[in-house]
Amino acid sequence: MNATAVTSSILAMKSLETTTAVQFAVAKKVLDTTRSGGDAVVQLINAAAEQARDVGGESLAASGRLDVYA
Repeated sequence: MNATAVTSSILAMKSLETTTAVQFAVAKKVLDTTRSGGDAVVQLINAAAEQARDVGGESLAASGRLDVYA
């Protein structure tokens, strides 16, 4: 193997290393963003469920029925 081939191999390896590092960074960002979005959706669902319990409890209390949400 001559010096040019060795140099070419080293440059190719370094290029691949850089490309891989960038791909991992992008994948991490995508996963972090997805997790953040998922957390926001869970918070919205929990808020909606809490409001539904509150409204349901008020309706049952007003009608004189047993409040199963308490």
